[in-house]
Amino acid sequence: MYAFRKEASKNDLLNRIHYLLASIKSYLYRFSFPNDNLYSVLKSIESNLDSIESVDEATAGSYLINVLNYLENLNNKYMWLHG
Repeated sequence: MYAFRKEASKNDLLNRIHYLLASIKSYLYRFSFPNDNLYSVLKSIESNLDSIESVDEATAGSYLINVLNYLENLNNKYMWLHG
């Protein structure tokens, strides 16, 4: 039997990133307030997501994957510490 791997769409990545941003902000509000450095990183990510349509597909895809990996690791860290 062949393994089937579904490619994630750009919208799937954006939805997951927005979910992770909300989750991380929730942990920050509860356990690590104020954390200006991390808040500025999250604001920068949100700002970049707002203008993601203005860059070419390869750059946008690479950025989304990098941001997703960063946020997944950060969210996992907060879940492990405070979950």
